Amino acid sequence: MNYLCISAEQFVLPVLGLDVAKASVQAELRTKERKVRFDFANNAKGFAQLARVLDQQGAPKIWIWAGLEASGAYSQALALWLHAQGHRVSLLNPRRVKQYAQSAGRRNKTDLLDAAIIADFVCAMKPAPWQPPTLEVAQLQALVRRREELSVMLQAEKNRLEGLLAEMARPGQVERARQAAAHAGLVPRREQSGSSVRRNRGLGREGNRYLRKALYMPALVAIKYNAPLSHFASRLRSAGKPKMSIVCAVMRKLIHIAFGVLKHQPPLNPSLA
Repeated sequence: MNYLCISAEQFVLPVLGLDVAKASVQAELRTKERKVRFDFANNAKGFAQLARVLDQQGAPKIWIWAGLEASGAYSQALALWLHAQGHRVSLLNPRRVKQYAQSAGRRNKTDLLDAAIIADFVCAMKPAPWQPPTLEVAQLQALVRRREELSVMLQAEKNRLEGLLAEMARPGQVERARQAAAHAGLVPRREQSGSSVRRNRGLGREGNRYLRKALYMPALVAIKYNAPLSHFASRLRSAGKPKMSIVCAVMRKLIHIAFGVLKHQPPLNPSLA
């Protein structure tokens, strides 16, 4: 293969092109004698394998110029490891690498070719070395990124809650809380025949299954953390009711509570739940 860059023989340092993914890393090592392609896991065990390969290929213990694209959490650990080993590390802008590949006429995209292109880029462009952030900066970055993750999770939960409310029968559509529970398919079916056959047939398949699905996890949380509903579940448990019957009963209670708040607009009083 012809490389459109300064050759390894003309270059001062051995070059290591690294294409980083979540679980694995594809690599191309260029020394004065050869080009070697290999892969390793993107974890501490894989980094130890990388060290063995470098040693087997006669690469110096320090001063290998490693290039890898800045891909957030996927590349951070490897970049820190390489820097700690004394190697020169360049974190590359993926857009610049892509533009370089296009300018060099590279149309195909595979992991091995990406590692070669990154090695080409380091040879030709001699990117600036990367310095890891200080401990304080790294901690601040972690906190800011975690805050962003939590904000996304909070918005997802808000959207999910609105979808709970969107499926529920509202006052005006039905008159009573029991009808709202029936809309969700949470009213037990009873069978009666004459004076001798009277039995509970459990819940049917009728009703809004999306609403039942949305209520399941809130019911489990309520059984554990909401004092009135936890006491209600304990009474049912003492009466010998099976687990799923108790969960469905708490789901039905949640429907009744939500319907009452929507209909009468009082602030929720947990002690009356």
